[in-house]
Amino acid sequence: MYGKTKTCIRVQEVGPPVCDIPPPEAAKSPKADLPSSTPPQTCGANLLGCAPSDGKNEGVKPDINYEFGDLPKPGEIQAGMEPSLAAEFSKLQNQLKEKQQAEARAALESQYNKTVAETKAFADFTRKVLTDIESSGWTAQKSLQTEMNDIFSALSRLFGKSISAPVAPPAKAIPKLLGIQVTDEAKSIVMEALTATGEPIALITSVSRTPGKQAEVIYEYAKKNGIEAAYALYGPAGDKIIDIYAEHKGDPEKKVLPLMKTEALTQIAALEAQGERRTELMHVSSANFVFDIGVSSIKDRSRFALTLKELQKKNQSIVRILVPPLDREAFHIEIRKGGLK
Repeated sequence: MYGKTKTCIRVQEVGPPVCDIPPPEAAKSPKADLPSSTPPQTCGANLLGCAPSDGKNEGVKPDINYEFGDLPKPGEIQAGMEPSLAAEFSKLQNQLKEKQQAEARAALESQYNKTVAETKAFADFTRKVLTDIESSGWTAQKSLQTEMNDIFSALSRLFGKSISAPVAPPAKAIPKLLGIQVTDEAKSIVMEALTATGEPIALITSVSRTPGKQAEVIYEYAKKNGIEAAYALYGPAGDKIIDIYAEHKGDPEKKVLPLMKTEALTQIAALEAQGERRTELMHVSSANFVFDIGVSSIKDRSRFALTLKELQKKNQSIVRILVPPLDREAFHIEIRKGGLK
């Protein structure tokens, strides 16, 4: 079948391996096709030759599973083949090599695509982390750390070595603004100062007032604390309004208060004409939004005061800042109406 090449196979569960071709002598005999009394031959240590059998085997039986042993090297097999068979064998070898190369290319391409996908995912995640940091101040720290750990676990698998995820910095508490509600512009200034100084809260104790509201505040203060205490608290312009209260002490509120409001309008008009030289009744202003931060809500008052002054230097919309002891009970801030610049 293959010229002089002999092929031996091992037969499972039958006995010693049996050659499937006749020995050389039988191949040369003109009676090779006739039944032979020569016993079947078993494979010896040399797989290219066969040794005589002991005659105990009956030959190859049907439906028996075959198991190939260690075959000769490809070059040895081709050397003994007919040219056409050798060419076919080489063709099959080349096809196998091409298939293996194609599989290797596919594996490399798959690994490359996986690397690109995971790198893109990491880049997207990094952008998300930066966005979350800017918008939430690490309030979502636990979730962010979990996502970061997942990404670095994927990178560890990709590169075949452990890569530890960086630990997120301690979460920063977002400062809170308590008390009376203020405008967005005012809130922005206070939050910037709180963040810069690490102060947790600020309590807004008072905001801008109309002349009429200012007269009501003076009336209630004098009624509760006495006329002398009211004179001690306010300056000359405020004293003019208190004079009305003192002149009508004992009269009903509905009579005294309208008179005090009228005087307040007069005094405020005179004060606003002073511009930045003005030092009285500063919560009443048609040009500025005014608010106070209670000193009791700030821990490091000196640092907070310095921070407010620094903000005033770079923000032209901050018209005036008074800090203790100039203002005894509050950080007094005035910002120009119409937004920050």
